[in-house]
Amino acid sequence: KSPSTNNDFQIRHGGPQVLSSKDIRKSNRTLFLCYPDEDTQEEEESGGAMSMGAACLEHYQGQYVIHVGELYGDTLSLDQAPWGRSSGSDFQQRLASEYHCILKAGLQNWLHVRDTIS
Repeated sequence: KSPSTNNDFQIRHGGPQVLSSKDIRKSNRTLFLCYPDEDTQEEEESGGAMSMGAACLEHYQGQYVIHVGELYGDTLSLDQAPWGRSSGSDFQQRLASEYHCILKAGLQNWLHVRDTIS
């Protein structure tokens, strides 16, 4: 079948619990995270639990991760520097140490953010 007619393409919504299931762990899937930790920045900074983004990487067994948001050094906000507003430092450090960025492209943004897809 050509990719445009392939009916086997599935999107799963959820977090680390979905990535822990046997059918996902044994499959060849790409992890897509869009602003995974926007609402948990204060919790992470105060020494709270692992961020959702980091927990997803903990359970993910695949080769490819697509991230939408700000990454280290991209933020324009001094309040959120240097990690940005969309994903926690624990996630970003693990992402940078375990994966190689193939492409990083700018997205259309509000004036105060510099989101990318990478």
